Amino acid sequence: MKSLFALLLGSIALSFWACNPLDNYAGIDRGNLDAEFAVPIGQMELKMQDLLEGKNPDQITVDADGLIRLHYQGDLLTRTSEQIFDAIETSLAFPIPIDSTPFLLPLSAPDGLEIYRLDLRSGTMQFTTVNTTGDFIQLHIELPQVLDENMQVVKLDYLVPDLGGTPWFSDIIDMTNYTIDAPSSEVYVEYTATLLSSGDSLELDPFLIQLSQVEFSYAEGYFANQLHDNGLDTIDIDLFDTWLEGDVYFEDPLIHIFVYNSFGVPTRSIVQVFEVHTALGQILPLESPYIDNGIDFEYPDINHVGETAVTHFIFDKGNSNIDDILGSEPTQLVYEVDAITNPDNDTAIVGYITDSSQYTVTVAVELPLYGTASNFKVRDTLDWDASALANAQEMELKIITDNGFPLEAKMDLLFLDEQNQVIATVFDKPELLMAAAPVNADGFPTDVEQTVSLIPLSGDLLANARQADKIALLLSFSTSMQDGSQPPVKITDEQEMNIKLGLKFK
Repeated sequence: MKSLFALLLGSIALSFWACNPLDNYAGIDRGNLDAEFAVPIGQMELKMQDLLEGKNPDQITVDADGLIRLHYQGDLLTRTSEQIFDAIETSLAFPIPIDSTPFLLPLSAPDGLEIYRLDLRSGTMQFTTVNTTGDFIQLHIELPQVLDENMQVVKLDYLVPDLGGTPWFSDIIDMTNYTIDAPSSEVYVEYTATLLSSGDSLELDPFLIQLSQVEFSYAEGYFANQLHDNGLDTIDIDLFDTWLEGDVYFEDPLIHIFVYNSFGVPTRSIVQVFEVHTALGQILPLESPYIDNGIDFEYPDINHVGETAVTHFIFDKGNSNIDDILGSEPTQLVYEVDAITNPDNDTAIVGYITDSSQYTVTVAVELPLYGTASNFKVRDTLDWDASALANAQEMELKIITDNGFPLEAKMDLLFLDEQNQVIATVFDKPELLMAAAPVNADGFPTDVEQTVSLIPLSGDLLANARQADKIALLLSFSTSMQDGSQPPVKITDEQEMNIKLGLKFK
């Protein structure tokens, strides 16, 4: 996004070039120009509303009182429950030998996670053994912690034949909508095997359970510290793309952190990096108790499964040093905001995740056009066609500005050769192009300020202008001083200026 502030300054600069005295005069509106101009060139109206038209409303907003705000947003960072469920599902994704009864299934989860309940979205279960007894084996299997779709404990009975050493396989059991209810985080398989003819008990070897394509839709339990690494992100701030020097101070800059969380577990931010990079090459860290101690994210508790909790945290000048670091020619905000679950290790909190659980984090910078500027310099360079000056002995450009913006601008004009080397400077020191509009105690302009500028071209300066290939305009913007101080001012959508130009030849 090219910032509105940059567009404003660029438009002021371009308004001068748009009425270049060497352009073809045909079609230029010459109405309402003073008769004292020997050659009226034209006029230009610059309205803030025109600059706002067509801009993305997510990037530029206007308050009810007209104050304009610029918004710079980082990428959307998203983390899901997939990593946790994958770890559990992977632990069950191969044939498991049952070498005792009861047998504890190797149901594993990431470190620090104790599972009390799991709901299956899909999956199958099958048993296999080898019978070489010469008799049928009566096989009874129970999984006390596994409940079927009717919430009944899974109990299975089979009559296993002697297949002469060939493995026997049970039927495939569909586990869709099954539930694992394990308050102790342990899931067992229990079985009894007896010979049909004698009733004698025996141990099966081998005896295996195969769980296939198991996918979970819900997990509930104790979630200890699980770190979610969100990675590094950067927000580019284009306000100073054409900056040369000077300062801009924003009165009320803000950094927003938006978190949308459907994980049912307490989560807190861990700020690894949060710093502003400046046009001078400085790296300035954001300082705040919330950087040091973290921000607690809202979360939906066990009674609000499936809902999304929203956290909107704001860094402002009351809780951080944001006004200092964003008043230092910022070009980038670089940050890494990770998250840790159950930061206080509260074992009394029963947390949960679903297969759709996720949290997203967005960081945004908000810069209201409310503040002060001191010698904020920008530069624009354009090609220069001096053929119309061939027969001129002396000329004078007259610029009249009626300024409704609370910014004054001084300018310098430089004539350049093909290598962009300066061959002539129009002014000994920057000339006042427009005076700032007066403001009230709230920083809003109260009137329009008119400035008349005369730019002479004669003698050596005119000769050098004839040799120039390019011309550079340097503009230096400042807010006005009042009683020895520089009160903050506001840029609104209603502000505008009018620029009239005329040219006198001799």
